[in-house]
Amino acid sequence: MIEKSEKEVTYLFDLDGTLILGDEKTPYAAELIDFLNQRQREFFIITNGCALSPGAIWEKLKNMNIKVKRENIITTAEVMADILSTKYKDDGIFVAGAKWLKDYLADLGFRLVRRDPGAVVVSYDKNTSFADIEDCIRFIQGGADYLSTNDDLFIPGMGHIYPHTGMINTAIESIVRRKPIIAGKPSLHFLKRIQQRAQGKERRFCVVGDSLATDITFAWNCGVTSYLVLTGVTGIDDIIRSHVKMPDKVFADLRGLLELEKSQCPGRYQ
Repeated sequence: MIEKSEKEVTYLFDLDGTLILGDEKTPYAAELIDFLNQRQREFFIITNGCALSPGAIWEKLKNMNIKVKRENIITTAEVMADILSTKYKDDGIFVAGAKWLKDYLADLGFRLVRRDPGAVVVSYDKNTSFADIEDCIRFIQGGADYLSTNDDLFIPGMGHIYPHTGMINTAIESIVRRKPIIAGKPSLHFLKRIQQRAQGKERRFCVVGDSLATDITFAWNCGVTSYLVLTGVTGIDDIIRSHVKMPDKVFADLRGLLELEKSQCPGRYQ
């Protein structure tokens, strides 16, 4: 668990629904990140997605004028690799999902197979086929362990939502009667990778995200502060109905966090 302290907060930003919506930035995302950069504040972007590499995410954000350090972007590809390396380094792995995840694992030396895998890894890819799902079911029923990058049923876009990994998981679970090991939020597996990037220094973390089920629950699992923004999957009605632990603060968009940060600065930001 991470201890809360009076140290300057390091933000852990979700990506989809928090900083961006599809190919558009959310309101005040660029302004907030620019302000944090001006103050030389450290922050990380932690995303359950792995369809894009950190480099591709960095380029996408750069084109939106959201300036981040490439090394401070963490995807579930890195987290999944951490999990797999503890048990499956010498086993065959069947990956159903993102090409980037497959390439990343192969580059790390994992053996990707289509027969007799020791583990099945599921991630989101819009081109996932019925045959891919059928293979997952067959391998899991044959004894392979079942892992997934995340269990998000959908992610927000500009004007509508997109089905995500949780939908694929549900289809597989309905047959194999087993839930996968989840690499991404709200699982604590993400915490190890964040701590590695933080280089062992003590920090006061705060998760900023749009999902009660993933971002806010992840913060609670880690014992850190959480801020919810209503620019993604969660609305006011969801908060009222939710049985999930509540965030420490709720903002309509990132302007609220920007104003909070400015209020804590002396001089010209008052």
